[in-house]
Amino acid sequence: MTDDKSNKLAALRERVRAKVADSRLKSMRREKALEEENDGDDDVIEIMVEPRKLLHTNLDFEVDETYHLRKIASTLILIGSILGMVTGGLILQGNPSDLLTSPLFSNSESVDVHGFIIDESGEFVINATIQLIELSDDAVIQETMSDENGRFLLDGVIVKRSLIRVSKEGHITVERTFVPQEIGVDAITLNSGEGIREEDDDSLTQGWSLEAAVSLSTIIGLFTLGTSLIGVHASIEAVRGKRYRRTQYLAGIGIFSRGLIVFGPILILCGMGLLILSRDGFDDRMDN
Repeated sequence: MTDDKSNKLAALRERVRAKVADSRLKSMRREKALEEENDGDDDVIEIMVEPRKLLHTNLDFEVDETYHLRKIASTLILIGSILGMVTGGLILQGNPSDLLTSPLFSNSESVDVHGFIIDESGEFVINATIQLIELSDDAVIQETMSDENGRFLLDGVIVKRSLIRVSKEGHITVERTFVPQEIGVDAITLNSGEGIREEDDDSLTQGWSLEAAVSLSTIIGLFTLGTSLIGVHASIEAVRGKRYRRTQYLAGIGIFSRGLIVFGPILILCGMGLLILSRDGFDDRMDN
């Protein structure tokens, strides 16, 4: 119980005592008048003393009840928030090696691009020429050949929209525009014939890349940790008993920490329910 609350309770008790004392004084005057009419009647004094004791006892009981409810609510909110911290930590540690290379923590300017070449029957194409072309001036940046498994690798490709040209004698040349990614490029098919076939790799819009998935997981993990910390703060505010609405808002944010999916939010909701029952014990509610 804080000093501020103690002062307010003391002032409230004093007002109650003053009213009881005034009532007792009037009763004593009436008693004196009654004694003159009927000597030996002492029941009035006993009746007026008892209300003071009753009011004092009820006041202490009400304060203790709301305080204990707030302590239980604080404990539930704290446990739910701690579960949220555990969940956030598990999300962040799901794949530490990928997390360290996430674009959220590093700004990768180049990647190694890999892929493989096949023909229309699905067989690997050997010794196909693969060229990385600068779109602005059609200059060849890199050139390599496909191996016996039809695979190729382009080292240190700058992450920007580029063009990859694949050609082999007796096959239609493929020119594909793409944005380099560590997951590589889709298989390139060389059909028999002559000429050029242009392609636009829109794989970025067809699904999540590994980097995007790791980045999203990282953001979710950090968000979970942040909301769980707010939930911990709500548990502290519940014990302090200063501002009711502020405490409920903070606890509501703590629900989004999603401790172990449902268990954490359920505990926090139970704590918020207890805060509703003990709302009259908050300072800002007592002042009204």
